[in-house]
Parts: sequence; structure tokens; C-alpha cells
Amino acid sequence: MARRRRGTRGAAAVELALVIPILFLIVGGVVDLGLAIALRAQMEEAAQEGAAIAARNPTQPSLARQRAKEVVTLTNLANSDIKITCPAGPGPRVTISHTSPTILLGAFFSQPFAIETKMTSGRLSSGTCTELTS
Repeated sequence: MARRRRGTRGAAAVELALVIPILFLIVGGVVDLGLAIALRAQMEEAAQEGAAIAARNPTQPSLARQRAKEVVTLTNLANSDIKITCPAGPGPRVTISHTSPTILLGAFFSQPFAIETKMTSGRLSSGTCTELTS
């Protein structure tokens, strides 16, 4: 067994104590980034689904909002997050804007971190577009 030099006792524990918080922040950032990417994909799909429903049922925007809410499972969307408009041309446009707090990184900082996502569906060629009311 090798002899240890004097004064090096516990050095590994101190090094571990210094590295663990940094490693935890890196892992937390990766997890939050992955959740943000997944949320963005869900919101994009929700905007497309909502636009498809709105094109088929132009007089019932509540059906489009409900379908958009069903698609997004990572967060709760409010009715105010989903905007259905009727621009010039065929088909309605669905815009979803939502700000979601980060899970891990927000716990370490006084300023809350938030991920803001805004998705707009493209105009659909099918269906006529009449002015949609909430």
C-alpha cells in the first residue's frame, strides 16, 4: 500500500464537493433544454391540429382550442394562449403563445427562467375562412 503524503487526506471529498454543483447545473440545463424542444414540437403539432379543426368547423373555434389543448401534454394551455385568426386567403391561422417556467434551473436563481414558445400554423388550402369569434 502506498503511503499518502501529509495534508492530502480528504482532498477527493473536497474536489467532489466542488464539482457536484457544477455537474448538477449542466445536467439540469440539458434536461430543461430537452423539455423545451419537446414542448416546442408539441405546440407546433397543436397549432397544425387546431388549424385543421378550425378549417373544418369555421363557426366553432372552441373545437380548435380544445384539440390544441389535448395535443400539448407537457404544460397546461389557457384559452388566452390560443389565438385563431382569419387572414386574407383560404384557411384560418392558429397561433399558440405560451411561457413555461424551467424545471431545474429556475430553482437555483432568483430570477425565474422561462421558455417562451410561439407557434403559428400555416394557412390551410382547404375550407373557407370566415371571421372566427371566441
